[in-house]
Amino acid sequence: LSCTYNVTMLDPCTHQEFELTPHFYVNGDDRAGAAAFADDYTLDTEPTSPANGVQVDEGNTTVTISWDAPASVKCIFKYKVCYTPIDFNETNGLCEQTTSTEYTMQGLEPCLEYEVQVTSLSPSGLASPPLVFNVQTSDAMPGEPRNVTVQDVTEESLFVWWQDPIERKQCVLGYQVGHFPILSLRKSSVGGWYHEELFELDPCTNYSVTVSALSKTGIMGPSSMVKTMTDESAPQPVIDVTVDGTATDRLHVSWLPTGHCNGNFRICYHDTLNSDELCQDVDATDITLTGLDPCMHYTIYVSSMSPGGLIGKRTKVEGSTLDVVPGEPNNLRITSITETCMSYEYDAPASNPQCSLEHEVDVINIDAPHTAKAHTSDPFASGTECGLDGCTNYNVKVRSVSPSSGFTSNWVSTTNKTDIGKPGEVRTLKTTLATQDTIVISWFIPIQNSRCVITYTVSWTDDHGMMNSMLVPPPGPNEDQNEITAELLGLDTCAHYAISVIARNSNGDPSTPVTIDANTVC
Repeated sequence: LSCTYNVTMLDPCTHQEFELTPHFYVNGDDRAGAAAFADDYTLDTEPTSPANGVQVDEGNTTVTISWDAPASVKCIFKYKVCYTPIDFNETNGLCEQTTSTEYTMQGLEPCLEYEVQVTSLSPSGLASPPLVFNVQTSDAMPGEPRNVTVQDVTEESLFVWWQDPIERKQCVLGYQVGHFPILSLRKSSVGGWYHEELFELDPCTNYSVTVSALSKTGIMGPSSMVKTMTDESAPQPVIDVTVDGTATDRLHVSWLPTGHCNGNFRICYHDTLNSDELCQDVDATDITLTGLDPCMHYTIYVSSMSPGGLIGKRTKVEGSTLDVVPGEPNNLRITSITETCMSYEYDAPASNPQCSLEHEVDVINIDAPHTAKAHTSDPFASGTECGLDGCTNYNVKVRSVSPSSGFTSNWVSTTNKTDIGKPGEVRTLKTTLATQDTIVISWFIPIQNSRCVITYTVSWTDDHGMMNSMLVPPPGPNEDQNEITAELLGLDTCAHYAISVIARNSNGDPSTPVTIDANTVC
């Protein structure tokens, strides 16, 4: 005999124990027999999903997560946790099981976002729909950039190229090159190369270019360094150029370099008499120029040279050697003479002609002692002196004068006489005495060409038109006399006379007459 009974309304996925007790009717009485026991599990149903997945804690390689169990935990045996990095193909996902609602993910990569799927599992392995959420590992120091190289170097710029680090490249937000943070990365289309231009650099300068990766929170990784030198450019002009002239045959020149690309220095110079430059190169910041001429003014140019030979702009300075006594002018001669002017020429001295860039000229009237004209002339070895008196002996003296110290040579001289000139009019004609038959007059010699006068003609005319005249000689050459007196004799009593005086030269040229009126005594 077999009996069956269906037990319903049981919970799924649960352990059920059954006790079966037979009952017998003996003589109308209900008697229980010995009980029999059995147990079994109800079948699984699909479990419900966990909820509210959150990131509890994180590190470089770990993240702790938690979630809420479903409202009904029936049929939930375990939880399966799967996590996969997002946008990072260098590591695979991982799945593990746990009975807890909190789990620590191990062996993660820093600086990555992971997608997490938590699934409820029934005892027979039925799975719920997954709970999906994302988590993030913490920031970490990036590795060292690879293959740092420098290309396209000029005198003021260069390009630096590099590739991502091998270690923790996902942590890189940007790169710092030298001292220039670069957060906007520019990546070439071939080979994963980054590059950046460094500009406003100094020419001829050694640079150590470093490239370091920066994480998202600013953690800097180890630097990769490459050394290079910028190209040459023409150096900057030197400054503070000074010339020390303390000798007659040398000049000491010193200067200060500026900027970059200074290798050697080029010094060129010439004197005022020669425009051809002499040049020499030195590796110091001063030089003594030797073998120079005394009394000479020099124009000096100093320029900096780059190691490759580029020459910068020249700085000009001037200086002079000390003076020595100049030589005497040679061959002084009179080249032309008029009544008022005398022209002369002379040649340069035979010794130290450059020291006679100026000449002192004295023109002395030797017929009238203590009368002289003196001046300092240009370097030109000729001149004309005007405003002289005619018929007068002049001594022309010339000596050389050094340009700076005023040293002078001995005088050289020559004497000549000016030509005959027309006399000027007599001065201050007046009557000094009058009697019944005599008038005495006086006058002063002319200012102009007085030494050309050989005679004075004195004429007088009465009221009847009767004219008489007389000749009066000038003072002798050895007489220092400027006033001349003449007596008019045999005149009429109580008579009026018009008296005139004219000076004449040896050519007969008359001066302008000077006239006065005079009367004899009654």
